This record gives sequence, structure tokens and C-alpha cells, in this order.
Amino acid sequence: LAAREYFQTDAPLLIHTADHIIHSNLIQRLASKSLGESDADCYVLIEKKFRHLSGLPATTVKCQLDGENIASIGRNVPIGVAEGIDAGLFLCSKQIFNSIAAVAASQLYI
Repeated sequence: LAAREYFQTDAPLLIHTADHIIHSNLIQRLASKSLGESDADCYVLIEKKFRHLSGLPATTVKCQLDGENIASIGRNVPIGVAEGIDAGLFLCSKQIFNSIAAVAASQLYI
């Protein structure tokens, strides 16, 4: 939330988490998306082929899908029903700051 003041335009934010290695082609493909093409506030790169991975940490962000849309996302999604895990790349509108503020006001970060 402290970074909000540095984003004064309506351009989307491309967020790449430091704990993932992502091929530059995927970054370019996601960065070229327009959030105006849909009602999405955010695009999330997910890995659907994760069942073979062992030792996933408790902090793994898992998701359930509704077609190509994310129906549920978070650490609390049970691994048994998860259809993907976040791959560390997000394209978000500035609305993300309002969403983060709402969550921060309603619950503690653990």
C-alpha cells in the first residue's frame, strides 16, 4: 500500500514476485494484455501442471477455476481441490490497491 502514491497513471501494474523464474516470452505476453478487454481487475499466471511437485510450502497460493476465470485463490484453498498454483506474475489495475486496503482493514496478515 505504501507504493500506491508512485502509480499516478491508469496504466496496469505488472507484478513479478522474486521467488519465481519466468521466461521473458510469458512476461511479454501478459504485459501486452489489456485489462479493458474484460471485466477483470487482474490477470494471474497460474501453473496447472503442479501435481508432480513435491514439498510445496504452506505459503503456496492455490486456486480453483471457473473456466478460464479464477473462482477462488489463496493459501486456504485445499490442495485436493486446487486446479492451479500461482506462478508469480500478475497484471493488475490500480483497483488492486483498494482491494488490498480492504483486506488489510478486515484481517491480520499471517
